[in-house]
Amino acid sequence: MLFFIGGPDYHSPRSFKSVWNLGHILFYAFLPLLVFNNRKTLASFPRQALHILLLTLVLGTLIEILQTGFDARMPDMVDILRNIIGALVGLVFFLPSRKNFPKKWLVALQLLVILLVSLQMVPIVYAFWDEKRAKRQFPLLSGFETPFEVHRWTGGATFEAQAEIKKSGNAAMKVMLNTDTYSGVALKYFPGDWEGYRLFQFSVFNSDNDVLKITCRIHDRQHAQGQQEYADRFNQSFSILHGWQTITIPLDHVKTAPETRQMDMKQIQGVGIFAVRLPRPRTIYIDDVRLKK
Repeated sequence: MLFFIGGPDYHSPRSFKSVWNLGHILFYAFLPLLVFNNRKTLASFPRQALHILLLTLVLGTLIEILQTGFDARMPDMVDILRNIIGALVGLVFFLPSRKNFPKKWLVALQLLVILLVSLQMVPIVYAFWDEKRAKRQFPLLSGFETPFEVHRWTGGATFEAQAEIKKSGNAAMKVMLNTDTYSGVALKYFPGDWEGYRLFQFSVFNSDNDVLKITCRIHDRQHAQGQQEYADRFNQSFSILHGWQTITIPLDHVKTAPETRQMDMKQIQGVGIFAVRLPRPRTIYIDDVRLKK
């Protein structure tokens, strides 16, 4: 049931998502022992390993396919890699037949598996580090001064941190908008308690001489868990001239934006900055995303 219910949702903290992903490694680490629980089996360690790895690949792929559309979860092929790493852990550290494999080769495999598991721990370390830093930076939501801040963002546009064009500090985020119906970025991971703040503000640089119309949307937890109707969130468009422009949005407007309720300013969950149906690709730069009292 681990693979079909529970676990993180779209707005869960990155650290929780990263730790949850280790469940694949833990589960499949027991698979070799479950399959070959008879120590007297005549199959050699290489044959058992091949059997387990093929079973892991087939079972993992089947689960990922079945997950499509199940409880709003989407298949993730990276999970199959984690499954294989978990199976390798069980094979080279716990499977009894490993003792009959040449020791030097077994040690080499164990070191390789340790390296693979360690690499899976890196996103967890990054996530916890950036979440801690985000709390220290608040009410600055994103200034792109550290290499991990850009990973607080997601979206259909291509984006990256760069140092050539910035409003303040040492870097800003370059966003390459495309001609999709909606093209932009969304701030996904940030402290969501905005109660007591007066303004939401960000700076945007239009690299083109032509005016660019962008839209900013803001929503809370209730909106994310509901039908996500247009009238249930904050939406406002801005015309951006060439060069830097600072966009300032009164949070009173955000709070009263939903037609049938007030937005919960203690549980803000998403900020989007995007363009609609561009006739050609455009490039903007975003910097100094913050709240102000």
